[in-house]
Amino acid sequence: MKKILMNFLLAYLLNGCCVAPEKNDNSQKGTDVCTWSKPMTLTQQDLKKNEFPKFNDIFELNHSYLVCGDGKNKPPVILLHEILGLDAKTIDYVKALAQHFTVYVPLLMGKEDGNGISFLHGFFNYTLKSEWEQQDKLNNSMLVTQWLRKFVKEVEIRHSNQNIGIIGNCLTGALPLALLDNERITGIVLAQPTLPIKTKFGFGDKEELVISSSEWKIAKERLNQVKYPSKLPPAKTYVTRFGLDTISPIEKYEYLARELGSGFLGHQITKAEYTYKDKNGQLVEIPHCAHSSLIHDWQDDYNHPSEKRRNEIIKFLTNPLSSE
Repeated sequence: MKKILMNFLLAYLLNGCCVAPEKNDNSQKGTDVCTWSKPMTLTQQDLKKNEFPKFNDIFELNHSYLVCGDGKNKPPVILLHEILGLDAKTIDYVKALAQHFTVYVPLLMGKEDGNGISFLHGFFNYTLKSEWEQQDKLNNSMLVTQWLRKFVKEVEIRHSNQNIGIIGNCLTGALPLALLDNERITGIVLAQPTLPIKTKFGFGDKEELVISSSEWKIAKERLNQVKYPSKLPPAKTYVTRFGLDTISPIEKYEYLARELGSGFLGHQITKAEYTYKDKNGQLVEIPHCAHSSLIHDWQDDYNHPSEKRRNEIIKFLTNPLSSE
């Protein structure tokens, strides 16, 4: 009960994430470059035959996913959506990415109608569903992470001899770190990683990432091979956030920078960038509450820093290991 009451309080306080999903009046016709695939299922047997032989819970975790782009001809990128689900603005971003990549979008909460869900609905999904809980029986990993691990293998099969990129956003912002055990993943994007939620009242740990210690160990070995020598192949991560964002804390960003060394490419939107001239030459001030750097607070203006970050991410995911 205490945890539930705390989460209600956190939901009330986090008005910066509480943007309403944009309705997609053309949600079905608008996915002309996208097709839905049947749900992929994670079962007890998947976990038992891999690294959790003593996992005895009988369950099935199902998530459908959207595929956008021209099949196997472009390199694969997996986009993980925010707490609002797969809404119109997210689909628009997916379509922009699909000009350069084959984009896979797991539907982790919400429906396939392109209208997204409310923040409160998403928050209840995150709070009440066991797939988002770190579990002792999974060595402190989450079921949703294990589902994503299986999903990455499916993408790997479809794209033989191609590297895989992953983009996480807010709720899913740090999850790509937990998937670096797959050596085909060479570039990941962490956009305003948020969990666990931190407020001015002191709930949560600003440096915590909500991944297991073994997942974090592999991530550090791949991203910072100077500090953590390893035989694993190198990878890099592009990390961004709005510099004044209090929902995705600066402490998490700085912690990642310290631990990941040269594998960390920091591109937060600085305070100086909050004032800019738009494409019409007008001086514009970005609201200090801006949070969603690639999707909901993105602006279609080549001078807006969010558009600049989108373009940088395309270049990064095209050839992560050569990026600086």
